[in-house]
Amino acid sequence: MATQARMYDRNDPDESAKLFAGRAVVGSDGKLAAAADVNTTGAIVVPKYEPEIIDLIKRKSAVLQRLKDKNRWVPTTGLPHRFFEQTAVVAATATDIRNIVPTPGGPTRVERNASIKGATSQSNFGLADVMATKAQGGSFAALEAKDIADIATGIRRLQAKMFWLGAAPTIDDTGNVEWCGVIRQLAASASHIVILDTVVAHDSLIDGIQNTTAAVLNNIDFDPSPSAVWSNGELISKIEKEARTSAYHMNEEEFTYGVRVTSVQTQAGKLPLAQDPNLRKLTVAEAKSIFGILDANVPVGATGMFLVVIMDESKIELPYLNLDGDDTPMIFQLGLLAGLQGQFVGIAFSSVAVQCAAYDHGLIGVWV
Repeated sequence: MATQARMYDRNDPDESAKLFAGRAVVGSDGKLAAAADVNTTGAIVVPKYEPEIIDLIKRKSAVLQRLKDKNRWVPTTGLPHRFFEQTAVVAATATDIRNIVPTPGGPTRVERNASIKGATSQSNFGLADVMATKAQGGSFAALEAKDIADIATGIRRLQAKMFWLGAAPTIDDTGNVEWCGVIRQLAASASHIVILDTVVAHDSLIDGIQNTTAAVLNNIDFDPSPSAVWSNGELISKIEKEARTSAYHMNEEEFTYGVRVTSVQTQAGKLPLAQDPNLRKLTVAEAKSIFGILDANVPVGATGMFLVVIMDESKIELPYLNLDGDDTPMIFQLGLLAGLQGQFVGIAFSSVAVQCAAYDHGLIGVWV
């Protein structure tokens, strides 16, 4: 049963005893008070903790790890990261077999570039605190190494957020320190953007995914290859509920080693429904800004917008710059500060590039 929060009453001696039981506290004379839980005849009980710290921090990103498994983290070509997209081949014309008149032409290639952005994190370690922790021994002696490793974890968590909704307006923008996220890249370039209304019109989510995938594949100039449908877990739950209600049979596909997820049958085959909490629900204001939606086109009662990305994962690149030759954030130990604090700084130089954004991917916004 949930309990209500209440204010601590400093004038209640019973509450003070509970709050400071087992802690070394500073008294009115500025000296440390006793820390024993029990100090009586024949017994002294001192504080003792479980040997393991309860830690459920999310340290991995499903989409970043999947793209790593697909070798989509690539060394940057420079600053910025550059690549070409071919958008046309030389055109052919019909001709009279006895009066052959060819028309000269050539392929069309477009230069693209992605600005490399930095992500950093820092921790300072007090000399006396670290020494005292190690001197106590036990499982906490390795805490310093864990906290240093988590400097890189903090950077990875930021990259996972920027992957979808990084705030830079364009992929080649140099003014904003964040990545230009996948959603903004697709919203600016994708030919297949669909807005569904589940509030007033009660649009079908499954039909929306199938129709958008079919539209992406219906292309006489390019050969798109969607490989997954990415969304938030809450929306995927709504999709699965719709399938049960309409008696639509959803299969399962292996998403990664040992993990199977539900899939949707599309013109591109069975596409797995992959969930990422960082692909979060947008506020109404965010949705209007990203998609350029007018107030009149926002359904009455809508509280926000979920997103669905029909993605060709082979056309997503994560360029990085690293002295060690891999995509792992770099950790540097700086010299001791004047207060003899150890200083560790993590840094990663990277970006995300949605290649063939105009025709190889689909984007669906779902008003809820």
